[in-house]
Amino acid sequence: MIDGKSETKSKPKSEDAADAKDTHRAERPAESEERASGKTDSTAISIRDLERDLINWVQANRVESTDSTYAPYRKQFRMFCEARGLVHWPSSPAVVGSFLRHLFEDRGLTKSTIGVASAAISSEYKLTGVPTPTKSEIVKAVKSVVARKAKAEKPKEPLTYEHLVKIAADEKAGSFVDFRDTFMVVLLMAGMLRESEEMNLQMDGEDEDVWVDDVTENGVKQEALFVFVGKSKTDKERKGHTIVISTGENSSVCPVALFKRWNAIRDKQSKWLFHAQGQTKKLANTTPNGRVKARLKRIGEDPKKFGSHSGRRGMASASAKAGIIERLVKKHGNWKSDCVHRYIVESMANRLSVSAAVFRPNGIEAMG
Repeated sequence: MIDGKSETKSKPKSEDAADAKDTHRAERPAESEERASGKTDSTAISIRDLERDLINWVQANRVESTDSTYAPYRKQFRMFCEARGLVHWPSSPAVVGSFLRHLFEDRGLTKSTIGVASAAISSEYKLTGVPTPTKSEIVKAVKSVVARKAKAEKPKEPLTYEHLVKIAADEKAGSFVDFRDTFMVVLLMAGMLRESEEMNLQMDGEDEDVWVDDVTENGVKQEALFVFVGKSKTDKERKGHTIVISTGENSSVCPVALFKRWNAIRDKQSKWLFHAQGQTKKLANTTPNGRVKARLKRIGEDPKKFGSHSGRRGMASASAKAGIIERLVKKHGNWKSDCVHRYIVESMANRLSVSAAVFRPNGIEAMG
C-alpha cells in the first residue's frame, strides 16, 4: 500500500485493448454461428424453422377458390413431366414452355385457360426462394405466341327468366335433387353468385348465411331473401357482403318461396346450405356448373353453351335492359372493377341505337 493506494499494478491501456481484441476475435466464430442459425441462449428455434413455419401457415390459409382453380393444372403439369421423364419441380423454363405449347397445340385450349395453367405453375414457387421458370424469356415468348394464335374463350350464353320457368316446370314431383337444383340455379342467377360463393353458403345454427326477413318498400311490407357471402375472390380481407333478393310473381321460380321449400327438406345436420342426398358434407365448388348444364339439357338447350357464369351474365343483362343503374348492378354482383360490362349482353335495339341516333333521328322504332 503506497499513500493508501493498492500496490497492484494495472495493465497498460494498450495491453487491455489487445486482450479485449483477442477475446472478441475468439468469440466471434461462435457468435456468428448463432446469428446465422437465428439461435440465442433464450430460444432453441432457428430463423429457418420460423420461416418454414410461416410458409406452411400462409399456404394453409390461401384463398380456397384460387387454390382449387390451380390444383388441376398443377396435377396436369406433374403428369406431363412424369410421362416424359422430366423433373416437374424445380423445373426448367424449357419444360414449362413445352407444357404450355402442349396445351395449345395438342389440346387446343384457349389462351385464358393456358394463362391460368402458367399461373398455377408459378404459384408453386412463391415463398420458396427458387426463381419461377414462368418469368424466363423463353416462357414469355411461348405465352406471346399462345396469346396471338390460341382461340379466344367464347363467353357462355346468359340464363333467362324463361329458362328458369322451364327448369321449374320440368321438376320431378317430390324429387330431393330436383328441388335442390332448381333453387341452386335460381339463386345462382338471382344473387349473381359465383359457383364457389354459392357452395360455401352455410346454415350453421345462428350463423346462417341465408335467411328471409321482412322489408318495407314504399310503405308496403314484404318478404325478401338475404344472402351473406363471406367468401369471395374479390374480397381478400373477408369483409363479406350481403345481397338482398326480392320475391317473385311466379311462385315456381320465386327465390323466397324456393328457399323456404328447400330449407324445409334439407338435412339440418349439415352446416352447408347445399348438400348431397343422404349426406351432410359440402358439395364441390364446381357443382353449380354441372347442374346448370344438366337442367338446361333436360329442357332441350345445348349444355355446351351454358355454365355457372350464365347466371351472373343473365342477371346482369336483364338488369341493364331494365335500366337498373350500373352502381347497383356492380354492388349486387360484388364486382370491384368495370368487368361487369363483359357480362352484359346488350339488346339489338340498344346496339343499333348508337348509330341510329345520327342516321335515324326519329328512333329505332321507326325502322322497318
